[in-house]
Amino acid sequence: MLTSVVLLVMAPPASRQVASDLESLEGVSVLLARDCREAREVLSARPDVSLVFTDVSHADGNWSDLLRFVVNRGIAAHVVVCSRHADENLWSEVLWRGGYDVVVEPFDRTELARVVEGALRTMSPRLSARAAVA
Repeated sequence: MLTSVVLLVMAPPASRQVASDLESLEGVSVLLARDCREAREVLSARPDVSLVFTDVSHADGNWSDLLRFVVNRGIAAHVVVCSRHADENLWSEVLWRGGYDVVVEPFDRTELARVVEGALRTMSPRLSARAAVA
């Protein structure tokens, strides 16, 4: 079975539980990054990343910065935004810019599995021009 690589861009300690939940899914391997800088380094070094889960904001940037990086580099990965306060505006903006989905914290393991499985099934990411210029 092929392993799908998921990059989790989230500061500890929250990242530990989410990483554990993701790694419990069959065929999923998890890489961790604490901020946008680390995420860009990982994405540059690991072209096999299929899915990026990122918090809405980081000390050095936000989800939009990471999505723009993925699009501009032509990286074939879906971007999922994680938020404690997801609302229709965030969800709409993420989708409009070419992100895959928004998941609300605290995470439900079943919801994480649904999002990961759906994203990996549709691995022809819609590389949105809106993300590159936004």
